Amino acid sequence: MEGEQMSRDSFKLALIKAALTGQEIRLPGNETKYALENCHHSYGQALVGKKIYFLGSSITYGAASNGVAFPDYLAKEAGVLSVKEAISGTTLADKKVSVDWLKNNPEKEEQLINFMTGGQREKNGLSYLSRLKYLPEEAPDIFVCQLSTNDARHGLAVGEISPSFTLADFDTQTTLGAIEYLCAYNKIKWQSKLFFYTCLRDDEEYQALIKLLRQLQAKWHFRIIDLANNQYVQTETKNHPEYMADDAHPTMAGYHELWTPVFYRALSEI
Repeated sequence: MEGEQMSRDSFKLALIKAALTGQEIRLPGNETKYALENCHHSYGQALVGKKIYFLGSSITYGAASNGVAFPDYLAKEAGVLSVKEAISGTTLADKKVSVDWLKNNPEKEEQLINFMTGGQREKNGLSYLSRLKYLPEEAPDIFVCQLSTNDARHGLAVGEISPSFTLADFDTQTTLGAIEYLCAYNKIKWQSKLFFYTCLRDDEEYQALIKLLRQLQAKWHFRIIDLANNQYVQTETKNHPEYMADDAHPTMAGYHELWTPVFYRALSEI
């Protein structure tokens, strides 16, 4: 397996094994030298003491990297006050979803739920919007949201861009409606710098969603960290197969060596 990415099915099996055995996911990119306690890179002062809230699902959480992802490295090495609100398998659109691991392993449901939620069972399947209440009341300096890869996988409607700026007008059962709700929510509650980031998912549906996100950017004036179309990120990922567990989920090496520096540069430019 060394030097190669897992298929989607192989990745699911690896996650299930980790959940049921309590063993960490063992990959070349998850070597102990990339563990938080062993990482001591210094990024300077630009983000020291900045409160940044990260909202997302498995890629924000670090599903293939034993729960360690770029928000954690930013906290350790850049002095960011990170709050990571990330539950694997969840969606932007405000619908509670069920992961197929649970359907296929009902007798192991409790272990699987505890694993995929990082021990936060009460958040299982809850959408990004439903988990806003778990973020602190205090406004962050920056609010970062993952452009979900799960909405399309669950067959949820993309929706349409609304002419309105009013919170109550958005169809939060759709992906675009949920994005607009988040934009309006941030504007009303926090007035924080808002970023969306895209994931390394090269399929037509996701690219179409990114195009719609850019249309929303013109309306709401947030910033986008577009990893999906970043040539440097794509080249480095190709040159370092140990950076990814499968086509979407980075290892600790991928987060530490590639994603965290990219996020640091983008977030420091505000």
